[in-house]
Amino acid sequence: MTRRRARLAAAGACALAAVVLGGCRATATVAIRVGRDGRGTVAVAVRLDRDARRALASAAVPASANATPDVPLDDLRARGWTVSSWRPDSDGGASIALSKGFVGGTGLASVLAELDGRDGALRDVRVVRSRTLLRDRDSVTLLADLRHLDAGVATDAALAARLRASGVDVAELDAGLRARIGSSFTLSVDVELPDGTHDAVHVKPGARATLAVGSTATHTGRRLALVAAAVAGFLGLVLFVVSRRRPYRG
Repeated sequence: MTRRRARLAAAGACALAAVVLGGCRATATVAIRVGRDGRGTVAVAVRLDRDARRALASAAVPASANATPDVPLDDLRARGWTVSSWRPDSDGGASIALSKGFVGGTGLASVLAELDGRDGALRDVRVVRSRTLLRDRDSVTLLADLRHLDAGVATDAALAARLRASGVDVAELDAGLRARIGSSFTLSVDVELPDGTHDAVHVKPGARATLAVGSTATHTGRRLALVAAAVAGFLGLVLFVVSRRRPYRG
């Protein structure tokens, strides 16, 4: 069983190398929706082109023309992510969808970190949610950075051990993947605030971008009500003062 697992790990790493070094392409779209109560959802759509799908279809046996990618996602499911099945595209590629809810800025940062770590492609998250009598303020700021993507082969102790057991040079494989992974992955991020205000960034391989979107809602009705109340109070005070100054006639 150990030898078989080692062979599978080596085959999986070779498939990953084929994706990165062989000119395959992968794209991910991250949609962040923030609700009025501070709760929200992160929805991720990942698409592989035909070559990437075939390379990742199966590390254990030769892949058929319509085989779906063999990518382990059980760790995300264990963390509460909803993960769809792989869906074939008309051009031979495949796509998958993932989603999870969050509460507040800390929750959003935590959910994004579950995708690829605290120092991953999506980080430096800041969420502002201010509610006052006259004005509501919402904003989201984050960094999308594809300059330092990590293949994660060398840092995964279990995978690295299995690869070494099967005769794979882990350091060389990891270095080769890091050197080229940045040219194979494209990322789009879209953020929508409670009032429907939204903005998006499209990050090309090896690039970075900061997304900052904000909105302010003024409660005009409350302001008018306060003005009316102030005017009524002032008039009442004036009438009271006038009535006190009027001489008494018995």
